[in-house]
Amino acid sequence: MLIIDEQNILAQGHFRKVYPHPLDDDLLVKVLKPVKHSKRFLSRFNLSRARYGRMTTAFREYEEYISAVARLDRLPTPLPLFHGFVETNLGVAMVVEKIKGADGEVALNIHDYIERHGFTEDLGAMIDALEETVKEEHIICSDLKCENVVISSRGLVVVDGTSDKVFFSINRYSRTLFLRWCTGKFDKLRAAARSYEAA
Repeated sequence: MLIIDEQNILAQGHFRKVYPHPLDDDLLVKVLKPVKHSKRFLSRFNLSRARYGRMTTAFREYEEYISAVARLDRLPTPLPLFHGFVETNLGVAMVVEKIKGADGEVALNIHDYIERHGFTEDLGAMIDALEETVKEEHIICSDLKCENVVISSRGLVVVDGTSDKVFFSINRYSRTLFLRWCTGKFDKLRAAARSYEAA
């Protein structure tokens, strides 16, 4: 069992808290939060939630990762490496690659980068390159926002918000619709990034 120091939290979202791996500086540990059950009527028929519980988000991300590996016959370029699950003193956790910046520290996300450097030409070019790669590798990023994309020495990496949240994802099976949907996602990403610079 890994012992995680709760004071070393790096980030957290709706479903997970992120900590450095206590034994490997190249990895992160994403501890799953307890599920908050919705009182909405339709939530009773959420089959994924019923089957996987608080692991639903992890299941979706692994499903997207594995499907990409199956299609490409190699590891997907714009995603961190997945290293499975581990028991910790804080509960079951996912283990993933730590994406680092040029300084060797945890990579900044787009929002934090813009706060320090503004929206640079280099950043614009990296977003263009990420869009091209995501489309080419058919990676579904349902929650593509500045906080979920980090700037690494190998370019932009999507560290959260992959896969689709709907029961039946037409984007998985229709490349034409996927490309159109993906263009809209990246248009919104650029608009959000520009808004941070203007703020």
